[in-house]
Amino acid sequence: MSKKCTVCTDQFTESSCQTCLADLRSNFSLKTDRSPSEYLDSLIYFGEYHCIAKQYIHNCKFLKQQKVYDTIAKYISLEIGSLPIKSLITYVPSSWLRFCMRGFNPSKVLAKNLAEYTKSDSTKVFKRIRSHRSLTTMNRKERMAYNAQSYTYLKPEALKDINNLYLVDDIFTTGSTLDTLAKLAKTTNPQLKITAICFVKTPLERIKLLNAISPEVYLN
Repeated sequence: MSKKCTVCTDQFTESSCQTCLADLRSNFSLKTDRSPSEYLDSLIYFGEYHCIAKQYIHNCKFLKQQKVYDTIAKYISLEIGSLPIKSLITYVPSSWLRFCMRGFNPSKVLAKNLAEYTKSDSTKVFKRIRSHRSLTTMNRKERMAYNAQSYTYLKPEALKDINNLYLVDDIFTTGSTLDTLAKLAKTTNPQLKITAICFVKTPLERIKLLNAISPEVYLN
């Protein structure tokens, strides 16, 4: 019986997952930014948010094909390898409205699958306490101020005995949300090394259009 691939939506055979994995490898390569923002120690990502990445993300978020992020998580885990000991994976919590619209949090799906492939611990550390508002028209300074009032801890105790925290999100735009969560995490454990893992990063030209403040400082 023929089926549709959750990534490319074409009819597929038994080898389709490997085909899509090969497609990821041919279009996205591992990149690392050191000190991408004030509280993040590093950012791992795999390319810019272009038409191919939009297809993957659109299929997951809007067509509700969660298995797309399973394929992406498998690819990411193969590229980054095993994580250091005393590491924890967590994710950016979704707003209640977005969760109701989709029925799931894409970042949570990506983090959960990534934890399984890297054989790492994963838990929800943060929670959103403010209803969602679009950030697309805000610059980074405005986003930081908004996010500071939008998130709090759910499990601060989860950070006390670890050395490395991995914050998972699908798209890195200005980094303001991830930076807000990293700042919050370091109030509990100042010695934490915090790494953001994202599938793709919004191009710098797009950030400049948002009138971000000195974008070169936090986006390399």
